[in-house]
Amino acid sequence: MKKIVFIVNPASGKGKKENVGDIASRYLNSSVFSFSVVYTEYASHAKLLAGKAASEGVDIVAAVGGDGTVNEVASSLAGTNTALAIIPCGSGNGLARHLRIPLNPAEAIKALNSSAPERIDYATVNGRKFFCTCGMGLDAEVSLRFSKAKKRGLYSYVCCVMKEWRRAKSQTYLIRSEGQPVIKQDAVLLTVANASQWGNNAIIAPGACVTDGLLDIAAMRQFSFWKAPSVARKLFRGTLDKDKKIYSRIKLSAFTVIRNAPGYIHIDGEPLWAESFLEFEIRRSGLLVIK
Repeated sequence: MKKIVFIVNPASGKGKKENVGDIASRYLNSSVFSFSVVYTEYASHAKLLAGKAASEGVDIVAAVGGDGTVNEVASSLAGTNTALAIIPCGSGNGLARHLRIPLNPAEAIKALNSSAPERIDYATVNGRKFFCTCGMGLDAEVSLRFSKAKKRGLYSYVCCVMKEWRRAKSQTYLIRSEGQPVIKQDAVLLTVANASQWGNNAIIAPGACVTDGLLDIAAMRQFSFWKAPSVARKLFRGTLDKDKKIYSRIKLSAFTVIRNAPGYIHIDGEPLWAESFLEFEIRRSGLLVIK
């Protein structure tokens, strides 16, 4: 009998999550799985709950929430033999979308019956783990504004993008990697991607792969207001890499990003203050995931 713990963040995304236990009772194969449901009560609580479950030898911990909840749970499961499952209930669900996990919670739970664990990469920035993306510049400022928004969802996110884009300024980033020449990048945003998207199918790093042992460094230069609709279409179609005038991308496994000054970054959509020196490293096959 495999044990599953569902860790539910009641504050994430939209919609009710109180019925997770009912859905699991209905759809999980009871001859294979036993489960329990716990709810987070404060920030970082999911990390503590997941760590406790892993130390007790639980087979699967399911993060029921958005990318922030997934990050907390996965951070405690990385390097263990307990697998992460994702039941998407957030605003963007970037990692779930990249892994093609069903976005309907009932379908995601039902899929656990036939899914198998696989190992994927994760990354660190100044020692902090992330699993989808880490961004700075406009990327981070949008995440900061969105974290304070009263409403969630794609419309609210787009509004945050438009408000921050009007006052965004380009920065100079230096990218240093051992044995490589220093790369100078002038960009309005810089995203370091393990997976391909921010969420909501906004694909900032087309071709990013969670099993290749590399991180994609995606840079976007400033562009005019009149080009915004074209850029948005390419972003959601996954074709930004075709626009060489505003977009560039390189792949590295370990590197340092040096920016003009300390400021906000985001880790899997969660904003935090960070120093001007940011050290990135890939941790290959470090997380067991049900997909």
